[in-house]
Amino acid sequence: MQQAYIQAYESKQFGSVVATACDAYKKKFGTDTSDLEKQLAPYDIKATADGEPTVDGGTATAKINLELTKGADTKRPKIQIKIVKESGSWKFCGEGTA
Repeated sequence: MQQAYIQAYESKQFGSVVATACDAYKKKFGTDTSDLEKQLAPYDIKATADGEPTVDGGTATAKINLELTKGADTKRPKIQIKIVKESGSWKFCGEGTA
């Protein structure tokens, strides 16, 4: 899941990650990722895993370092994603700052 989210950032296409997100995430945010993708469109994005995911029973967190470059401007946010086990599969369930 961590690698899938990294690929979503680098390709700026989050549809596949969100389509298989946990039920709580889909209920709260829906599955339309077009606004996020528009916000990220001007940036060149490099995403890397910050260590291995931390698993605690049926939940996990994974840290990701981002590098967003637009011209001479570079931002380096650190994010953390929540992953939950639902119906036997690990699913993306939200993002926050790390």
